[in-house]
Amino acid sequence: GCIGRCAMAWPAEVLVRFLEHLAYDGASFAFQRLAFLTCNNKDVALAARQMPRPLVVKIGFDEAGKRSSHFRLPLDMAKIVQVKIDWGDGGVEVVMGPRRKPVIHKYRSTIGGEYIVRVFPYGQRDDQIWLDHFGSNEPCPEWYRPLREVRSLGSLGIRSLGSLFRGAVDFNLSLSSLDVS
Repeated sequence: GCIGRCAMAWPAEVLVRFLEHLAYDGASFAFQRLAFLTCNNKDVALAARQMPRPLVVKIGFDEAGKRSSHFRLPLDMAKIVQVKIDWGDGGVEVVMGPRRKPVIHKYRSTIGGEYIVRVFPYGQRDDQIWLDHFGSNEPCPEWYRPLREVRSLGSLGIRSLGSLFRGAVDFNLSLSSLDVS
């Protein structure tokens, strides 16, 4: 559509805001395409390169009582963790340092529902690694059972996804939904 032909004519601040929205929502393909289409605009190209993109997952819970409304991010194998988590229900948590215990959030809703969880880089790091390993030492059904979609792995500097789905014998998500770009 018009985005490719018209994007060059839009003011840089409008394009940067649009890129921020795409990054926040985890739309990595659309983000990359718009960043490419606007590469002749030096302000937008610089903003696109510097813009932190969150890890974005969509989760869901059945009606209350049928399944737990706990969600766990498998960060316990990471040696570097410096992130801010937006749990999608108004809850926000900063997690720092090497993890040896789970990061679990309990959703207050008693009717079930879907949530978008975003994990953002937090603070400054010269090495550009805010999370080095995304995976768990033990089976983690509170991670893979509520998982509906992995929208983006973001720009957290993840070096390993080893054991991300350890013990997921009842995993029911197409692995094609995992964006590894």
